Amino acid sequence: MIDLQRIEKENYQLREGERTQDFLNPMLQFIGDPQPELRDELIYPTLYKWIYEEDRFTETELSTLLAILTD
Repeated sequence: MIDLQRIEKENYQLREGERTQDFLNPMLQFIGDPQPELRDELIYPTLYKWIYEEDRFTETELSTLLAILTD
């Protein structure tokens, strides 16, 4: 949660040496968390920004992500 708060404050940009994949798996693990701050204010907006606005994922990565989310 602390990392996602920092990423949000830094306009969803990662620091040098960080990779999107480093955060994706933990985000997916907690995407259904009952805590609204984590789910609605951090995970959803970060995924939106990275997927829709910044186009950070390849087609293959998006297909994998879709499969995980719909499973």
